[in-house]
Amino acid sequence: MTHQLLPTLPHTHSLVEQIERKIDQLITPNAKKELPIIQTNLNAKQPYSLSIAIICMQDHASSISDFLNHVIRLNLIPGREFTPISTQHYPFSRQTLSSKPLLFAHYEFLIGDNHDLDLIHVYLPFLKQTLHLGLMHPNYAKNLGKTELLFPEQRNQRIHHYLANVVQRYPKTNDILFPAVGTLMTAASEMFFRHRTPKDLSRIFASMTWMKHLIIDKRAHPEDNIEICTRFLSINLNYTFGSDLVLGVVVAVSHLDEYQLLNERCIMQSILRYIPDAIAVNGSYIHVHQSHEAPHLYYIEIKRKQAKRVNLNERSLLKENLSQSIKASIEDVIPAAFVMNNEEEIMKNILTLRQELISIEDPPQVIISFENHTTSHITFSVTLVRILEQDHVSLNEAFRELSEEWEYLPERKRIVSQEHDDFTKEAHVFHLRYRKSLTSNSDENSLNLHRSRQAVVNLLTEHLGPIRDYTGGVIVQQNAIFEQLKTRYSPLIQSHPGLIESFFYQLHPTDMVVVLPFEEIAQFFESITQVIDTSTQETNGYTVYQKESEQMLKTVVRIPNNMKEFLQKRLSQLEIDHVQILTTLFHHRGVTFFGVMAHAKMSQRRFLIQEKIQELLRACIHEEQNSQVLNICTYVIPPSLDPRISLHDANSLIF
Repeated sequence: MTHQLLPTLPHTHSLVEQIERKIDQLITPNAKKELPIIQTNLNAKQPYSLSIAIICMQDHASSISDFLNHVIRLNLIPGREFTPISTQHYPFSRQTLSSKPLLFAHYEFLIGDNHDLDLIHVYLPFLKQTLHLGLMHPNYAKNLGKTELLFPEQRNQRIHHYLANVVQRYPKTNDILFPAVGTLMTAASEMFFRHRTPKDLSRIFASMTWMKHLIIDKRAHPEDNIEICTRFLSINLNYTFGSDLVLGVVVAVSHLDEYQLLNERCIMQSILRYIPDAIAVNGSYIHVHQSHEAPHLYYIEIKRKQAKRVNLNERSLLKENLSQSIKASIEDVIPAAFVMNNEEEIMKNILTLRQELISIEDPPQVIISFENHTTSHITFSVTLVRILEQDHVSLNEAFRELSEEWEYLPERKRIVSQEHDDFTKEAHVFHLRYRKSLTSNSDENSLNLHRSRQAVVNLLTEHLGPIRDYTGGVIVQQNAIFEQLKTRYSPLIQSHPGLIESFFYQLHPTDMVVVLPFEEIAQFFESITQVIDTSTQETNGYTVYQKESEQMLKTVVRIPNNMKEFLQKRLSQLEIDHVQILTTLFHHRGVTFFGVMAHAKMSQRRFLIQEKIQELLRACIHEEQNSQVLNICTYVIPPSLDPRISLHDANSLIF
């Protein structure tokens, strides 16, 4: 093989003249509009051969040469590498074509037999299309190498072929389509690709990309409510002994906060409201979420349990209602209020409980700590210290007859009594895990942490007899207040599911919740609802509602979501001598609320509190803006890859 890079080699005047003649033959009167120029000549007479001639811009000579070599060698026949017998790369300039430097590339191939000739004849149009897209759109060339390594070459060629048709129809989609497709491909399993045609795969990936940028356009401000868009595709699944037509569902969610959860179970729960016998196609679920601020993308395929397919009426019903149904199915996960942090804390709890055992009559002492919450189970850690008697059964024996909903997971056991003790004290650390459905709220979308904890207490009492819940006193009182709130404001559970939980579980300091009269907490909550349900005054990017009485000041602020972390750091600045202050800072359906209730009999102190709140908000806005400037300075990325890029020209895409 000869590889020639001209005119760097000496004594090549005759060869240069030959190349110049080839260039002149390629250039037509309309060549300026046709760049890049790609010409192929397939010789079907023996000896079989193929020549490829290209004229393109030479913005980055080395990268373009590498791209051409890579694509031509590996895509002439997908899955095989063809080595040319001759390669020429010749930089030149022609003002009639372009004021920029140009590159002429020429490749010669010998073809071995009729079989290879037939394959090249089939794949040559794909190769020309890939070359054209790569030379026109640098991002396509950049992402081609990443995506084609993931899957078999022939299928990859066809996926890119269909996506390339979209790009040719809507050129502005290239900069967002191909980078996103690489990410979506890695999120799907090999089985997902095995049963779907390249055309359907392309429709799925293009639809998910389009929905992502559509939801970004709809969410103009970070503090907006959660936006959800859906799209439906008819997908044909191909199996060894037949095929099956299913409905593909694309869901784009603008954002979820740290205490919100949406997964396959939630989406299927929403679909079942309209198609009761729908089931998810095994292995069809995809969830893509690249960063905290990025939208969530979901894909799932459904079919009927019976042989019937999803009809047009059911599809229309999903199109009209599924977005709102999914929005109502987003789960509010209560943060860990009783998390056991480390080994030191475990030992501290054991020593504390050991000191509580004074008499042989004392019941086992227990500290219950919330550990984690998954889509299906809740787990609590339990530290238990008891007086060991001869007739005591082991914990393994006591929990042997648990129902199927419960699981006992022992961690450690040790004797913790001291020499002067009259009896033996035994400490246990173990975990209790059970199904979430046992303690889900009536709205089925959030976890009632106190009710879950009480279920653990009931189980321990049932299997071990009377116990003393060391940390349960205040929790019981808090739970009683919470239940009072839910009873009084039960209509709100339907219109604002999860609002009471979000408000109550973020009240700080928690001991004030037990000390304050219930009516004051109720009035504080009503202030929150007024901000949600009424239009209020807007000041400096946040919404303020204030209500003042002779002894109390209540302030509720609706703030941008990205201010929450800055506000949490500065809450201590609100502390004022001789003033009781209760705060809450929470997300509800994509909106962040900050509430302050302060007891202050003197008007001067109430005014001071107002000034402190305004100063706090201004400081947070300033810090958040500085952070944005820093992010812009450090986030170096080509403008065409900006995820906020508009896709208005592609809003009419039909796949």
